[in-house]
Amino acid sequence: MAYSSIADLPSQVRMSFSKDDQEFWKDAYNSRNPQNEEEAKEARRFAWDRCRERPSSFSFSAYASVDDWDIQNERIDIDSLMKTMDRYIESGSPLSWNHSNYQIGSCWGYERIKKDGRDGVKIYGNLYGGDNGIYDEVRKRFMNGARGFSVAGESGRSRYECDENSCGRVLMPKEILEIALTPKPANPHAMTIDFHEPSDRFAKSADSSTIRFTEIEVHRDESTCPILSLRKSLRDSGIDAHARTDGVFIPMSSSDFAKSVGSMRKAGLCVEWTDGGALVKDKDVVLEQLFKEGFEKGCVDAEGVLDDSDYEFFSKACGMGLLERRNGEYRLVDPTIFCKGSLYDGIPKPDTIDGTYEVPEAPGWENSNMVFLTLDELSYEQIKWLKEKERMKNQAQVQTTTSTTDEENVPDKPPQHNYVDVAKEAKLGLRSGDFNPYEPTVEEILQSQNANDPAEDHEDDIPGVDKKKGQ
Repeated sequence: MAYSSIADLPSQVRMSFSKDDQEFWKDAYNSRNPQNEEEAKEARRFAWDRCRERPSSFSFSAYASVDDWDIQNERIDIDSLMKTMDRYIESGSPLSWNHSNYQIGSCWGYERIKKDGRDGVKIYGNLYGGDNGIYDEVRKRFMNGARGFSVAGESGRSRYECDENSCGRVLMPKEILEIALTPKPANPHAMTIDFHEPSDRFAKSADSSTIRFTEIEVHRDESTCPILSLRKSLRDSGIDAHARTDGVFIPMSSSDFAKSVGSMRKAGLCVEWTDGGALVKDKDVVLEQLFKEGFEKGCVDAEGVLDDSDYEFFSKACGMGLLERRNGEYRLVDPTIFCKGSLYDGIPKPDTIDGTYEVPEAPGWENSNMVFLTLDELSYEQIKWLKEKERMKNQAQVQTTTSTTDEENVPDKPPQHNYVDVAKEAKLGLRSGDFNPYEPTVEEILQSQNANDPAEDHEDDIPGVDKKKGQ
């Protein structure tokens, strides 16, 4: 059962090591002279272990799972997990990136351990390397802190249990399908223990953009304009992104665009092909613009439902992938986030005993009448006015010796709205002029190109906002 050539080695070995280290693995395996399948299993583990610190080896050990409640109030029964691990190892032991279709390594060993007094399963494995840009990208993410692990499998029966801290479901897996490397493990204990960094790491540059779009986390930062916020999120994900007045531009070939467009849309982005790359926008921002346009034309109602009076608008929304058919009606898809919740953070207590607020009927307009409204009756502009008034009051209490400058009084930038809020504000006439006040100016974009953190650098440069009116 010896190997005569590295070409005969398991594919996991060939994808983990250089040719020299593959020869080393082969020699270590053959030195055990296995005569049956049980001995061959032991010889494979021996060879992997001997190669852990070879020059091309990116090896690791980690807690696959620990007997504790995860963020979903579930935990894996360790006895059941241990019974499945041999079959998982012998079936190829796939290690995926965040439970995607990308197999980026393999596990070759395991053992039962204790962590903080709790039972757990420790795994040993290797990340793949070589010419594939996906492997290179995953290694970079690992080095940048994506070192959590997650177990996926077929669960048999489960049971509910309670302890002094929590109640939840205990999963009893009967088959492990894969283990995944992930930046956000559900089990807080499931993290890397140690790893060996290969001496030739990152010799290849990642040339595949597809995987980069499968796990984009769009951080909607309302302290800056959406275009700069989206550009920062993309750059944080390792993507070469550039701010433009009409969106964020990502240079790529047409073939890469065809591979990535589906994943980008699943990540909550609106994307279209333009000369030399993709033009990307935050879906929520585009939805808000599209809703306002349709509402003003009269072809979209306050719930986002379309009638058949404007075929041009219908075609536009459909072409952007922002329409769905629900209960026999065409309607704009729901936004990713809604304004309620974070919008009310920082709002002061009511002005009256019956819970109403005294606010301008139209904030920002000269000589606006003051009215009393409940919290649910307030428009976004009125909520912003109340929050700014409260902020200035608190600031005046702290700063007794210095006066507040105009720049310090810039009102908060609006978060995303749901359709009903936007329709209500449009009816009240509180939104006038250009619906999208966040579009960066040319000067703002030029200033941001060399900035490390656009959210900080452009904190006070809010296009479309009159600072004096906002005070």
